[in-house]
This record gives sequence, C-alpha cells and structure tokens, in this order.
Amino acid sequence: MPLLDQSFLFSGSRATSFYRQSVAEMPRSARVSRDFIRACAENKRIESLTELWLFDPCRRALLRHAGVEETFVFGAGSDFEKFSAFATVLQDMTGNNAKLQCHAELRLLFGCELAVCDTHAEEIWQRTARLLLEEGMTYRTLLEKCRIGALLCAAAPTDDLADFAAVKEAHPVFCPDVYFEPESESFMPAVKALCEGEVSFAAFVDALSRALDRFEAHGCHTAVHHVLPTRFCRPDEYHATKIFEKAMQGEALCEEERALYAAQLWRVLGREYVRREMLLELPQEGAFSFQNVEKQRTVGEKILPKAVCELFDYLQGYDGLARAVFYLSAPWQAPVLAAIAARYPAKGEGEPQFSFGIVVSSPAENRERLQALANAVPLSHIVGAFSDQRLSVSLLDGELFCRTVCNLLAEWEEYGELELPQERVTALLRRICHENMRRLYHL
Repeated sequence: MPLLDQSFLFSGSRATSFYRQSVAEMPRSARVSRDFIRACAENKRIESLTELWLFDPCRRALLRHAGVEETFVFGAGSDFEKFSAFATVLQDMTGNNAKLQCHAELRLLFGCELAVCDTHAEEIWQRTARLLLEEGMTYRTLLEKCRIGALLCAAAPTDDLADFAAVKEAHPVFCPDVYFEPESESFMPAVKALCEGEVSFAAFVDALSRALDRFEAHGCHTAVHHVLPTRFCRPDEYHATKIFEKAMQGEALCEEERALYAAQLWRVLGREYVRREMLLELPQEGAFSFQNVEKQRTVGEKILPKAVCELFDYLQGYDGLARAVFYLSAPWQAPVLAAIAARYPAKGEGEPQFSFGIVVSSPAENRERLQALANAVPLSHIVGAFSDQRLSVSLLDGELFCRTVCNLLAEWEEYGELELPQERVTALLRRICHENMRRLYHL
C-alpha cells in the first residue's frame, strides 16, 4: 500500500470515507524547531535530502546507534555519502517512526515511491536532487505541500522572536523550563539575560511578565511546561526570594527549598497565564512521571500523584490554574491523567479545565494511546498530537494522527461500538483533528 494514498493507515473503505468527508481538506498544525522557523523567514532553499532528513538529532542518533562513523553522520563526509549511510540504516528500521516519516515525505514532496534502502539510494538522490534544482523548493514550499496552516515552536523567554514576525503561520510557545531548575548550570546565565540589569527576585518576576508581553505581541497564546513537581511546598514570596538569592550565589538547595521556589514560580506564572487567557501544555514525556509512590493520594478508586494534585489545588484556589492540555506518551498515563482532570470540573462556559492529546510516535503506538484516552475521557476532549520539535521536519505528524483517528472510529463502527449518524461522526472528527486545537490555541 503506497504511503499517503487514500487508503494509507485505513483498514477499510469506511475509514477512507470518514477521512474524505471530515478532515481531508482541513489545514494541519505542526511543531517545528527554531531553525525551521528561521529557514521559513529567510525563504531558504532546500539543497538536498541530507539537509532535510539529517538535520535533527533523533535521526543522527539512529546512525550512531548503528555504528556509522561520525564522518558520515555530522562530520566531513559529502551529503550523498551521509544520505547513503542513512538509507542503509533506515532499511532495517521497520516499525520506526523515522522510517515512516521519511517515506511519507519522499512520496508527498517528490512523488517518489521507491523504498529508502542502499539499493535505491543513488536513484532517489538523483531524482530528488533534480526536482530540488528545477523547482527551487524552499522551506515555505513544505508548508504548502503539507497543507500546514499553523506552526508552533517553543522558545525561551529571552529568545529573539523576529523570525516569528516574518512567518505568518508561526506562533511562539512560551517555555520557561530553565527557570524551574535553580541548581542547573544554565540557570544563572538565563536569569541574568532575562533581567538585563538588577538581579533580584522582584526584578526576575517583572522580567518574566515583560517577556510574556513580548510573546503575546508575536501571537503567543500558549505556554509549555515539561516538568511537574514530585514534591509540593506551599509557596510564599519572602522565602522564595531568599532561596532565589542562594541559587544566584551558587549555593546548594535542599529538597524543600527547591519545592517552595518552584511552587512560587508556578504561582506567579499561573496567575499570568489565567490573566492572559493562555493555554498550558503539559506533555507527559520522559521528564514527567509519578515516582513519589509513597506520597500518593487516593481519589475514588484512582491513585494520583500527591504533589501534582496539591499544586493544582493551590493554583485553583489562587485563581492561577489555567486551562491546560495533557499530552500522554504511554497508555497507562490515561486513567491517571483523567482522574486528575476529574478533580477540576468545567467552568460556566462548559469547556473542560483539562483536555487531552497524545505525544506522537508510530501509528501503532498512536492507536494505543488514543484507545487508552477513549477509555478514560470523552472523545470530544481530545485535542491532537504533540510532536518532537527537535525534528527539522515533523510536518506530517498531524496527518498521520488524523488518519489514525478516522481508522479507529471506522473499526468501532464495524464492530458495533459506534452508533452515531454520519453528521455526528463528521462533527466529532473535525473537533478532534482540527477545531479543538484551533479554538484552544487561538490559531
């Protein structure tokens, strides 16, 4: 079955029908790197497949794991030699999402249906090089070919956002993670760069507010936090100020001090997010786990991480709990996240406090995560997919997500689990694949 044809990832004609009638022509959103935004702003040309495929660290890691010499990974080897090495490794990576992405990009962008392998490496290289030369393909061309209507890109509070102003589809996502790690090597330089003068806790908080003003002016309506606490300590500004001063002097902090400082920072930013009606992204990747088993709290029949619940309870009482999206990366997280969300019911307008999405991986894993969410929350609360923005090109994750959703609903209908009229199915698919994200993210 050719990649990205009408039947790709579909188990029958009903899934194809759902896709065509509901989401086929809808614009997609994508998460990209800062380098991709910069390349779009400069309307930079794509010189070769090597530039397109081997710029990101994940795919280079595949080569290193396979024992490829660094010369042909990120070294002095020619572009063709690097591509040839990558093609040889990729042919043995069946089931890997990188292989699926590369084949899909090859077919969609270049009309080439050859399998990426050592046998076809030279022919693929020649065909794509000819098209790149003749068409003058740029990074903006990718947006058109992949039907991308919005780009989301995480940026630190100190980042220059000029590139976002030059790309109308681009929306910066406020990412203050570095300021939640007061003992890291990057903390002091990041604080000094943000404050640009007096370095005090009050000046630091004021600088964060000004940074949010600047992000808003460039179309930012979202903040992303990759780490949630494993311990909660009720915050207060006085002690947070003392802890901040210790951290800026390079002194070691105890666990309680780190927890209190983080809670105070959440308190400050939470109020800002609510005031600005920003969305809070909480991707449950490797950094977020429920490790503090001895400190968990039972709610009904669900076991919840105590620190996370205490933080959210505090923020809610302080009017600092912003509307948020949990993105899960493993099926087991679904019932836990759903139980956390159930503690915070929808407010007057009927919108849930927490919505849900998946951290995208292979289609099989995406399907498992969607099924797990469907067992735990209403389908209408699902927002979309969270891509790995380290990739230089992850423009097709939204497309693969939409196809997976359509196929899952078609199978449920076949087995008698879905009993909705066509117009209701169409409306549901559009919410999951496009409208929820557009509404919550102000796209």
